Amino acid sequence: MKPAAKFAFLFNLSIAWIGFAGQVIVAFFNLAPEPQKGPTLFGGHSEGLAGGIFRVFDTLSYFTIWSVFLVALTLTLIYKNPSSENIKLRTVRLSSLMMISISTIFYILLLSQDNNPTSWNIYTNFLNHYFTPAVTILVFVFFGPRKWFKFKTIFAALLIPTAFLLYTFARGAIIGKYPYPFLDVASLGYLATLAQVLSIYISGVVFLFVFYLFDRLLPSKK
Repeated sequence: MKPAAKFAFLFNLSIAWIGFAGQVIVAFFNLAPEPQKGPTLFGGHSEGLAGGIFRVFDTLSYFTIWSVFLVALTLTLIYKNPSSENIKLRTVRLSSLMMISISTIFYILLLSQDNNPTSWNIYTNFLNHYFTPAVTILVFVFFGPRKWFKFKTIFAALLIPTAFLLYTFARGAIIGKYPYPFLDVASLGYLATLAQVLSIYISGVVFLFVFYLFDRLLPSKK
């Protein structure tokens, strides 16, 4: 790995871990106000450390946090072994690229207008929804690793977002709360929610094909 690529991966994985860990710390120690946006949406926990565990569980149940964690994990493994032949790592790498793209686009289009981060959340929100996604995509485009993805990888990369949805609906059925308004089964019902999930899936498949084509068509990085 050339020095420029090594620095790019190190920088990318560092900001991803900082954003992920920072959000968990802010939630646990209640370092920023936790707005309650609706009775069936996340929030409404006890203040201070008393509600720390519950706030962390909610934080770890956001699609963005799953995405940032996968970015941080895959980049760390790539940094250690950029020539890895591990098909699982390559699949998760593709999945992380798609998920971080979907999370930032849906945040900007659907959630950002109603979200007014304060205190430490200003910084974690910027890292997780804007800076880390932009850097991650640029690092992929300019530094690869290239020729990692096969056609069958596209469909395997859907397993993690599918697991997120199953987890979200199962947990929501138990606690009666959901991370996003468009996944709020309690308010929308299953039919309307599944219709929105289908649109997200279609967007995800499009992004997977885009990253797959970039990987196949751009010249290899040595």
